[in-house]
Amino acid sequence: MIFFRLAAWSLLITIVVMTVVPAPLRVVTGAPHNVEHALIFLATGIAAGLGYELRSSVACAAAVTVCAGLELVQLVVPGRHARMSDFLIGAVAACVGIGIAWTVRHLTEGNCIRQALQHVDKATALAANQ
Repeated sequence: MIFFRLAAWSLLITIVVMTVVPAPLRVVTGAPHNVEHALIFLATGIAAGLGYELRSSVACAAAVTVCAGLELVQLVVPGRHARMSDFLIGAVAACVGIGIAWTVRHLTEGNCIRQALQHVDKATALAANQ
C-alpha cells in the first residue's frame, strides 16, 4: 500500500509541475497530447485507488476537483491555457483508474469470486434436490 501511495503522490506532483511550467519546458513523449494526458491521469487514479481505501465516489469527487483546479491554475501561468477537453480527459481517466483499482481490490479480496462460488453452490444444491 505504501508503494502505491508514493506512486500516486509522485505522479500527482509530476502532473502539477507539468501543469505550471511554461509550455516550452513541458516534457513531451511524442505521443498525442490527449494520450499523454489520459495515461498520466489513469496511472495516478490507479495508484491512488490502490493506495487509499476511500469510497470510489469520494475518490472520484476529489479527482474531478483536482483536475478542475489544475486547469484553473493554468489561467494565471503565462503561455498556458485552460482547456475543457483537458479537464474532461483528466477527470474521466482518473475516475476510470480509480474504478480499475476498485475492481482489482475487490477481485483480490475474493469478494466477487466468493459471491460467484456461492451462486454456483446454490445452483448445485437446487439441482441436487430435484
